[in-house]
Amino acid sequence: MQTAVSVHFVSTNVSKCLCFRCPVQTSSQCVSNKVMEIKEALSKHPLVHEDIPGVYCGAGVATCSDIKPEYECMCGKCVIFPEYKLFNFQPMGHYCRMVAQNNIDNRKF
Repeated sequence: MQTAVSVHFVSTNVSKCLCFRCPVQTSSQCVSNKVMEIKEALSKHPLVHEDIPGVYCGAGVATCSDIKPEYECMCGKCVIFPEYKLFNFQPMGHYCRMVAQNNIDNRKF
């Protein structure tokens, strides 16, 4: 039974992702360092979650410990959110610190 959302952790979703501009991450030195190396990270196949500070809705929680999850979340403003119907999952944001789980039914997206 699949209850976690299945957002594809691929370069096309990385390019759509708002995580890089999210207030939760903008003051993170760890995220800044990873963004500087993003071209190299995107050249890997498959992508390595630990190298890319984003698409947490597909990759899982952040690996950087200096993010600020108490700041405003931008997940709901991201084009990935409606594309994968993330409104059917809880939490409906802050995927950088919590994995999305489907609390409505067992559909796999």
